[in-house]
Amino acid sequence: MRILLIGSISGHKPGYGQSPQEKDKPLLNAASELGYVLADRNHTILIRSGSKNCIDVYVFKGVLRFCNEKRK
Repeated sequence: MRILLIGSISGHKPGYGQSPQEKDKPLLNAASELGYVLADRNHTILIRSGSKNCIDVYVFKGVLRFCNEKRK
């Protein structure tokens, strides 16, 4: 299965130096959990953005958590 994930914090405007706020935490936590599950199911995951304002970084954090847990 292929899944395209696109998302960012509320009102995100690239280049304006925004930071995630409390209201963005549910989205970013869900992205991290999704990354964990996708890695556990051996899906190919493409990470495009390194911005802390986009879900890509949080998906990647979930993948890293999965890899660290499985390595132990």
